[in-house]
Amino acid sequence: MQDTVFREYDIRGIVDSEFSFSDIYQLGRAIFAYCLDQKKIKTVLLGQDGRVSSPIIAQHIINAALDSGLDVVHVGIVPSPVVYFGMHEQKGDIGIMITASHNPGHYNGIKIMLGERCVWGKEIQLIKQYFTESKKANIGKIGVLYQDKDFLNLYIDYLVKHFPILHNSPLPVIFDCGNAVAGVVMPLLIQKFNWAQATLLYETIDGSFPVHEADPTVEKNMQHLKDAVIHNAACVGIGFDGDADRMAAVSETGALFLGDVLLAIFATALPKSFCHLGIVFNVTMSSALQELCAQHNMPVFMAPTGHAIIKESMKKNKAVLGGEGSCHFFFADRYFGYDDGIYAALRLLEIISLTGKKVSELAAVLPKRYSSCEYRIACADQYKKFVVAQVKDAFMLNNNARLLTIDGVRAEFAIGWGIVRAANTQPAVSMRFESTTKEGLLEIKNLFYAILKPYLGPPLDIIFKDSTHDQ
Repeated sequence: MQDTVFREYDIRGIVDSEFSFSDIYQLGRAIFAYCLDQKKIKTVLLGQDGRVSSPIIAQHIINAALDSGLDVVHVGIVPSPVVYFGMHEQKGDIGIMITASHNPGHYNGIKIMLGERCVWGKEIQLIKQYFTESKKANIGKIGVLYQDKDFLNLYIDYLVKHFPILHNSPLPVIFDCGNAVAGVVMPLLIQKFNWAQATLLYETIDGSFPVHEADPTVEKNMQHLKDAVIHNAACVGIGFDGDADRMAAVSETGALFLGDVLLAIFATALPKSFCHLGIVFNVTMSSALQELCAQHNMPVFMAPTGHAIIKESMKKNKAVLGGEGSCHFFFADRYFGYDDGIYAALRLLEIISLTGKKVSELAAVLPKRYSSCEYRIACADQYKKFVVAQVKDAFMLNNNARLLTIDGVRAEFAIGWGIVRAANTQPAVSMRFESTTKEGLLEIKNLFYAILKPYLGPPLDIIFKDSTHDQ
């Protein structure tokens, strides 16, 4: 097991090289030993995504839990939000989700919950220490394994109950499940809501992701959905990621709407009684959101990137809504405050139903900016933080830059901003740029290009010369 798999908010890597099958049992023992040291626990709630490697990993983790004296409730192939739901609604002790989210099929990993909170940051590093030291624990018995196939239905029934306006909805909607675990939920959800005009794409589980990777924030992955929306005159298309904790939307015109736009739609749809409680979003998101929130007297809290960090920041600041550029959305007004792509999709459909507006009309609420997409350039895990440090040092010498360094380096100027940060989920450097004008966007990109070129080389030329995805 390589050190690099112990990331900021999960354990994740390339299967059987970085993330070794032969070490997963001991990793499980380390996870449960750490958790037992934190609190008295009896039961593990375990789910897995549809990747080819997930059943093998799940079995190793189950064996580790049973040998630690813990009972296991195995809920099978489900989205991450189903495990989150169980931890909140059923008050579980430990939640384990076997998934690598949006990463390609040869990746896998483990998300961990202790009660209702995520295990992340320093705790992941402590688990690495437990693993390195081969720590184990046992509460004095062998655990019992329970297979619970009804758990998924509890989640679906909860959603159907809490969106009465969507019952028998006539909206023509298309869902792209990406051959991932949203395909377990969406057919049942469509049936229970009685949606006659809903269409599914790629709902069959296939962990090799044969059509496209299950990352709806990448334009090329959503091309089939865009085509289907236009061809079928649908009001909206919705794409999910690999474990369905994220969603992106395609408008009736075929435009892909990501975190900035969708969070703006969700924010402006909140009842006025909630607006004073505020919104949390991460450092890669548009300054237009800050402007919009100011117009509606909504407090804004900017946080580092990471689903666990956003959730923690929301609780700390008592915010009712959170979001990331990567299309994680968190609702705490009528829901539990965790990221759930399926729930977020229902909130969007509810807004469309209540307002009678097209998605493109709803999106117009966000003040105009010219933005790049979020670029990711491959960069070794041991090198990416060095690159970010060089960017910080360079901008420290620029008197016109105001720096925000809670997650990478966000340099803000009178004409806009840019950010470079080390990606948490893969060996890559992430960057995004924005301005109030097209000329300003180019100027900011060039500022960053000059600093990054010595460290990232030719791949930088490709993305900086390509303005296809600038909006």
